[in-house]
Amino acid sequence: RGSPRAVTAGLCTLFVVGTIVGLSLPKNETLPTPWYRIVSSVVGYIYFLSWSVSFYPQVISNWKRKSTDGLSADFCGLNVLGFAFYAVYK
Repeated sequence: RGSPRAVTAGLCTLFVVGTIVGLSLPKNETLPTPWYRIVSSVVGYIYFLSWSVSFYPQVISNWKRKSTDGLSADFCGLNVLGFAFYAVYK
């Protein structure tokens, strides 16, 4: 488990990187005001980075154990279901 300091540093890093990426890349021009475009972009990239990083602890644990015993079938099923609904939404 990560120490509180390491977790805080990781969360701050995700926030800073997501903010920089969100401010740097093109915005969604269909949103009504520039403020909404910026906030949407920044929040979206912070979410994307956080979601992506959330999978690494399980992969690292499985690699160290050389086993997937700790991997829940519910986790896998709900992930596939979530991806499917997100794909339909997009």
